[in-house]
Amino acid sequence: ILDKNVDLIKKVYIDTQSKIMTSYFNNEFKKIKNTEQLKDFSNKLVEYRQYIGSDEGQVLYSEFFQNMQDKIKEKEQSYINKALIVVKENRFTKVYNKIKNYFKSLVFQN
Repeated sequence: ILDKNVDLIKKVYIDTQSKIMTSYFNNEFKKIKNTEQLKDFSNKLVEYRQYIGSDEGQVLYSEFFQNMQDKIKEKEQSYINKALIVVKENRFTKVYNKIKNYFKSLVFQN
């Protein structure tokens, strides 16, 4: 009976630890808006390793960590790609810029 209770306690501990970890980091990941926050998140994820209990917890953490690293790389790449997007002028911006330049030329002529 004692071994059965110890195994049950271990299982509940690992399950609880896993739920806390995944819930916290998944929610925090959704809040990230820029590369600086992404870097801070990644550092927190690395630091969290020291708080994991038991060998089974380390295995769960390692799998979760690798999965989150993949998501971090994807998000980082999306930020890089957004920074490289070339925005073409549409008709509205062309007209707006012509009007703006016209008024600038009037102001600077005087």
